[in-house]
Amino acid sequence: MTIEPRSRIYPWTGFRLGTVFQLSQTGQNWVGSAFYNFPGGEAGSFPLALTVVGGKLYGVAEYGGASGNGAVFEITP
Repeated sequence: MTIEPRSRIYPWTGFRLGTVFQLSQTGQNWVGSAFYNFPGGEAGSFPLALTVVGGKLYGVAEYGGASGNGAVFEITP
């Protein structure tokens, strides 16, 4: 799980090919939605780590990339 300073949390799962979720705080409530679904192939699948840098999400996936041995990815919220 990655927490962004603007009251957003980005948990992820490796279920199926992998999904990043976005939870946003509005007052006392949290609203969640699927934010990014990994397509597999060179784009990657099965995310292992995620961080926020400069407002963008960066991470690594276990599979994907040109050789199929993993991928580094960037997602812009």
